[in-house]
Amino acid sequence: MVSTRSDRTTLFRLSTNDERAEARNNIFYVSAPGRTLSLTDSSGTLEFSHHWLRPGWSVTFGLIIP
Repeated sequence: MVSTRSDRTTLFRLSTNDERAEARNNIFYVSAPGRTLSLTDSSGTLEFSHHWLRPGWSVTFGLIIP
């Protein structure tokens, strides 16, 4: 996946905590400088392994509610 957005990119937007996504063995690249890549919004469960990502990514930019 290549993102040419000039602002933040979120890979997975799951609507509820009952939703789940699995991703393995991918390349995720953002062209914007800085910390502009997050894996998820604030909901859902993500199984995520064996990827290449630029340094500085975040798990989420969303609000995490316990």
